[in-house]
Amino acid sequence: MKNVNHGTLEARLENGSYIAMVIVGSKLNYRFSKDNKSPKVTIHLTIKGEILDSMGIHFPTQEQRMIKDRFEKDLEKEGMDLFQIFIKEGIDPLGIGDFVRSKTRKWEGKVWKLEYQTLNVRLIVKVNLTETGIRK
Repeated sequence: MKNVNHGTLEARLENGSYIAMVIVGSKLNYRFSKDNKSPKVTIHLTIKGEILDSMGIHFPTQEQRMIKDRFEKDLEKEGMDLFQIFIKEGIDPLGIGDFVRSKTRKWEGKVWKLEYQTLNVRLIVKVNLTETGIRK
């Protein structure tokens, strides 16, 4: 998986309205560890975004924090749901196996396929809002 410098995300706020964010940058880091039970991969995703459509609403700091938290929570949930599908299907579209191979001595593909089924994945998302809409 690569760093992304474009894209749009949408989140539903507690009041039922939706808000959109344009991704202006991202950074992705993987961490790998292995204990006696199963391998563990922690993925740190940092996204820099701008609120796209806020209908001229000014967001105080507290609401900006709430919006940021909503995006983080939604991305972590959706990301973890995707990982579970990938593991269930036995596919590795993110290239986690390649990353683990680069960090492991005497790596074996057959062993990795078995370990992948019990892979413990943790996704940590951090969203940084750089702009909060157009204001007059």
